[in-house]
Amino acid sequence: MSDLEPVRPPFNLSAEADRLVSVFASLDCGKLLSYGDVTKCIGEDVLSVRGRSITNVARKVALREHKIVIVCVKSQGFLRVTEKDKISVTADYREKIRRAVARGIKVADSIDTSHFNGEDITRYTLEVAYIGALKQGLRPGIASKIAKAIENKSAEVNTAYVLRLMSEGK
Repeated sequence: MSDLEPVRPPFNLSAEADRLVSVFASLDCGKLLSYGDVTKCIGEDVLSVRGRSITNVARKVALREHKIVIVCVKSQGFLRVTEKDKISVTADYREKIRRAVARGIKVADSIDTSHFNGEDITRYTLEVAYIGALKQGLRPGIASKIAKAIENKSAEVNTAYVLRLMSEGK
């Protein structure tokens, strides 16, 4: 670290976000908090830019400080996710990542490298290799292989084992 690196001021949570975090924390798992109730709590329309900002901050703080996962339920409100449902939320993120990787591969495939210099070729190769490794690791077959190994307890399932499965190809 450099001595000249700027010091970030401490993050101060707004009173509205703090109230909403408390409400999220008091909400029972599997229960829904309506958009109307959130609007009353924060004093802002939940669908306004400021309302969305407050709810996003409150959801992040609830996760970071209380390990509470809050998801949006379209046209209804916010749901406090149960421990078992957190697995599905995690899987949803993996699927979003898989789709983003597929879009990244399309962009990489569109690159014309004929006019690149050595440094550009290195950057291009690095990015293609990295995104290719992500694609390999996100294949649906990997998850089923890992699940089978867990069920059979035939192998210690750790990062090294998962990487070995990824390198095996199809």
